[in-house]
Amino acid sequence: MSKRFPLPILRHSEAGIKDHFKISLGAIVYPIQTRRWRSFLHDNPMLGELARQYPRIIHKIYRPYLSKHLRCADRVDLMIGHYSYMFEAGLGELICEAARHPVSVAEFAGKAGTLFRIQLSSINVGHREGELTLQLIYAGECVYAASFTLADLNGATYIRLGALQGLRSADGAQVIKNVTRELHGCRPKKLMVSVVRDIGAYFGCSKILLVSNKNRVSINGRRSSRISSNYDETWEEMLACKRPDGNFELPCVDALQKNLDLVPSHKRSEARRRNALLASVCETIRAFLEMRKSPVAPPSAGDTGPASNAVPSQVSADRCWA
Repeated sequence: MSKRFPLPILRHSEAGIKDHFKISLGAIVYPIQTRRWRSFLHDNPMLGELARQYPRIIHKIYRPYLSKHLRCADRVDLMIGHYSYMFEAGLGELICEAARHPVSVAEFAGKAGTLFRIQLSSINVGHREGELTLQLIYAGECVYAASFTLADLNGATYIRLGALQGLRSADGAQVIKNVTRELHGCRPKKLMVSVVRDIGAYFGCSKILLVSNKNRVSINGRRSSRISSNYDETWEEMLACKRPDGNFELPCVDALQKNLDLVPSHKRSEARRRNALLASVCETIRAFLEMRKSPVAPPSAGDTGPASNAVPSQVSADRCWA
């Protein structure tokens, strides 16, 4: 007999009513997968506590997630695999903290000394495109975001990138140009993909799987029509290989290596600084993850976790994809 996971106490608000409806309807349409997912939540007290606070954890298995071709059973497999991997790695406390507020994982200075920060969120940001989201913060706002999930496929562990989005604003192009200049000519989307690839290498993943235009998840037709980024073009520029399922892939290892002999001599100094910056950022994130690895007790409902890496509340990410 399967274990029962207690439903969250939902507020009598429009959002609470919607959550209750999604959970109830999903349990009727997908009874087997519902039992599998709730049993997993029941066996993981920390994740179960988060599910009671954020009901979308329970009903997100019923909606399109990460890639359009996934079935409900595939989504449950992905999420169970991801959270099993993260909690077994001792990062459960970090996941819980990042669900409540963004956590700073790296800070670095740009070419002119401008401060950048990369922050990690889980569950509540980019929740249709991955379980974890990294946001690049510049001048107090998010300029780029990447959502991803650790997943098993054919016996191997991969890191799957489900979204890579920049500013949605009139001045977005100019901001990106300024950021690229500050990053020694490294485009922010290149930075974010390099960081996610290196995180994959850190966790022992052989490849990063990149969602294609065809398989990307969009909530509805109106949102789809507003999406301007061309994933296929971006992955092809990065020399990614196209897969039979329509998505793309790149190796995680050696993501930062580049043959400077191929760079024009008058640009090699900046290329060296760019490579050094990428290597430094990735090493900082690796050190942060290593520092946060530790078995922890289940958090209480009011626990907010360590505050040392909490992101200041005044940071605005309104214009960034989320």
